[in-house]
Amino acid sequence: MIDKPKTCIEDLFKNPSNGQYLKVVAPMVRYSRLEFRSLVRRYDADLTFSPMTIANSFCRSERCRQHEFTTNIEDTPMIVQFAANCSTDFLHATEMIVRYADGVDLNCGCPQSWAMQDGYGSYLLRKPEIIEDMIKTVRRNIPSSFSVSIKIRLLNKDLSSTIDFCRKLETLNPTFITIHGRTPNEKSSAEFPVDIDALAEIKKSIKLPIIFNGDVSSITEADKFYNATKCDGMMSARAVLANPALFAGHQQTPLSCVQDWINIHNRQGDKMTFQNFHHHLVFMMENLLTKLERNKFNEFTKKHQCLEFLAEKFSITPQPIDYPNNFSCTYDDTNYKNLVNQKDFWTSNYSTESSHGKFFLNKLNKVRQDPDVDYLEFMDNKLFS
Repeated sequence: MIDKPKTCIEDLFKNPSNGQYLKVVAPMVRYSRLEFRSLVRRYDADLTFSPMTIANSFCRSERCRQHEFTTNIEDTPMIVQFAANCSTDFLHATEMIVRYADGVDLNCGCPQSWAMQDGYGSYLLRKPEIIEDMIKTVRRNIPSSFSVSIKIRLLNKDLSSTIDFCRKLETLNPTFITIHGRTPNEKSSAEFPVDIDALAEIKKSIKLPIIFNGDVSSITEADKFYNATKCDGMMSARAVLANPALFAGHQQTPLSCVQDWINIHNRQGDKMTFQNFHHHLVFMMENLLTKLERNKFNEFTKKHQCLEFLAEKFSITPQPIDYPNNFSCTYDDTNYKNLVNQKDFWTSNYSTESSHGKFFLNKLNKVRQDPDVDYLEFMDNKLFS
């Protein structure tokens, strides 16, 4: 059994690295995997999340656990986020990862239609009794030192309803709450700016640590939102995907960050898929390439094409680094399968590498049609909720 170092998330909030707030990298489907978490920690990220994973699939499928969750001894502080709609799934998924993570987070904010239809994400904002059952069940069965948190959105434009909701959540004793400053119906940052005043009022109304989520596009914006709300953490998604060095104060991805990514890839080898390797480079190099170079790079299908391009363009070549070995979640799921009387199950619906995903494919089409497209505006996508 691997003895992985742990971080107390509650203590982390008491001692933020900048003396004000935690710098948090959001859970992002497909993207916030081990390699990316390792990268952003090199650039001052204080807390990272795994991609959102369906708890039911994670519990039922060894293939899902091996495919969707990988960690190493340096992967801390790290919280695993699950989408769940019943306490059985949420508890057993938590039991499976408790050895490997510092906490578990319940997604109650995803507004995508498939999630709503399956009773996940923002659907749960309508069902506080289900949230209560899931959080209480995990708290009863998992050591209190293990972080349990909840990610939500504003319920609606009536702020009092969200404040009341958060006060009820507070009674469940979560370690913290992350709040996206828009309602489930508000998708576009251009059309619906994040509601800073709402987050400030919620922060005044409860004692729990609150992580602010929405439009954190730079360290300057993070400071601004902190000063306006006094929230305990600032979470970035699409902006840190485009610039993994955001929390270190860089305005765009520095070449050192690209070099670090290449080095991590070189160390991981076949453990890192081309999709994972290439997608991140497409995002992080947008401001480093010309229009023609972007179109060329975006169409690459092999690792050697990317490496040859980077060597020629930036004189970046893989360098050896110290990087710990991966390990995955190993767990005897017999009890869970007997409990629910189900076999190993994992469909392509929840496999994040069965395709490139609509988000990335739509992005490529946008760039093909308009090389001047604003990536951050494009990446304002309900995927990162």
